[in-house]
Amino acid sequence: GAPLRPAAPAPLTLTGTELRRRAGGAGSRVRVLLAVEGTGEQETAEFGPLTGEVADHTAVAPACARGCRVEAVEADHGPVELRELAAGGAVAVPGAVFADPARWRTTIGQAAAGVQVGQGDAALRLTDASPRTRPVDNRVYALDTPVPLPALVAGQLVDADRHDQPATTVFGVSVPLELHPAPLVPRAGAQGVLVDLEYAARIAGAAAGAVAGAEHAEVWLAHDADPAVVDRLRAAGLNVTGGDTASAATRRADRLAPAVTLLGDLSGAAVVLLIAAVAAFVVAAVDRRDRDAEMAALRRQGVPLSAVRRVERRAAVAPVVVAVAVGLLAAVLLRALAPPPIRAFTDPWPVAPAPIQPLALAVAGALALLVFAAVALAHPGRRR
Repeated sequence: GAPLRPAAPAPLTLTGTELRRRAGGAGSRVRVLLAVEGTGEQETAEFGPLTGEVADHTAVAPACARGCRVEAVEADHGPVELRELAAGGAVAVPGAVFADPARWRTTIGQAAAGVQVGQGDAALRLTDASPRTRPVDNRVYALDTPVPLPALVAGQLVDADRHDQPATTVFGVSVPLELHPAPLVPRAGAQGVLVDLEYAARIAGAAAGAVAGAEHAEVWLAHDADPAVVDRLRAAGLNVTGGDTASAATRRADRLAPAVTLLGDLSGAAVVLLIAAVAAFVVAAVDRRDRDAEMAALRRQGVPLSAVRRVERRAAVAPVVVAVAVGLLAAVLLRALAPPPIRAFTDPWPVAPAPIQPLALAVAGALALLVFAAVALAHPGRRR
């Protein structure tokens, strides 16, 4: 998770129901978009209209008694100068922060930037620059997240044209991405994008207000999470409609057709191995009588017993080694070229095939060599 949540500028926060803003401009109303701490509920504080000179104006934000985060500022039309924002008698956004170009950005969505931003002299200056030919965004957003948004990406789900900034839709807003390629991402398998939810909500929430518009939202808990977490989620305003656990999902999957069929495949594979071992034993038993006669003839002609035994062992083990090697190679090729005939689940979850494990191949090969070599080398008694 570390690449998805790098350090970012601290959020601009305030606490208090009465907000004071020092600004200058003529005839324009200025709105400050706020997100309530803990719930993400949006609150708007409206100031104005401005009288032309730099002066203090007040607005009421009842939901900010528990604290709010400044998301964006918006003006009806420019020019407007923002010099200070305070709440509860404390300055939340001083002039130096308003004048810092690293703390503010214009839109990053599909709409055109409808405002021109200028900084300096301890003020943020907004000038109307709305092109009327397409949708515009007149907001200037507080920069408290990394932009582009770091994302773990599996598959080709983003526009990765080399001449454009890669982007994807997050909460209904096209967000530029800093790509971290991965073979798999949780839940989505080999085709998905994983981002930090808080950073994504900060970038897209003020622009679209779309956090609550997600089709299906989930909260994932670690296996050792405190059960009281669910109660705290409800207390924070989440409507919990259901739950599931990994063990319950596993028990359900074990009762479905794919699991039963795969178990049958494993049983069939065990039977095939048993038949192969019996066949090897039968072949060795039938063939051993002729081999014994040949070796006895060689012994009568003066071939040392050690040489006879060495030839017997090599002649018995060589076919086993070749057969195991060819069998493992054939299994790897079949696994790589042909997808599994049975889906792991009956629902449409995109589950990528498990990768070929070299350790598993080595263990299987060692066991096969041990079993078949023991059968091939078995002898009823020592030869004189």
